[in-house]
Amino acid sequence: MERVRTYLNPIRAEQLKLIAEQAGFESIALYLDHHISREWALLNNEPKLPGFEPSSFIENSGEHVVSLNVSGAAPIRITAREASQFGHGIKLVLNNEQTTFFIGSHVDPVILFFGKQGTGYQFVIKRLEVNKKMALSESISNDLSELFIYQSKNKDIK
Repeated sequence: MERVRTYLNPIRAEQLKLIAEQAGFESIALYLDHHISREWALLNNEPKLPGFEPSSFIENSGEHVVSLNVSGAAPIRITAREASQFGHGIKLVLNNEQTTFFIGSHVDPVILFFGKQGTGYQFVIKRLEVNKKMALSESISNDLSELFIYQSKNKDIK
């Protein structure tokens, strides 16, 4: 994912800063992040996150598997139980109950890692050949958690 820059008139930028402060946010970025997250949830009936394309299916073994295509990385496959555990593990980190959380997949040779990094969070897909690291905000991390939990329960298996 890339950062998007846009021009905002300095007067509007100052107004936006004051609006964010009045709403209790430390920065315009946090205010916009919160607003976008809330509006996005209203538009979608199920958790969706650009750059993360999930699907669920039953393998020949009868195992319910969650597949996740992440931009810039090979698809990962984990069991539905692992997806649920990872989604709840992200919430543990977000709630400051743990500093990091990781799971190893029983389907693919991959480890999923989530942890606090600076003022945000880091999601890492660890494979033998290459690691994919992504810096995430708190609200995007929460959306990712919801995505994993939803897919672990998804009854519309494709």
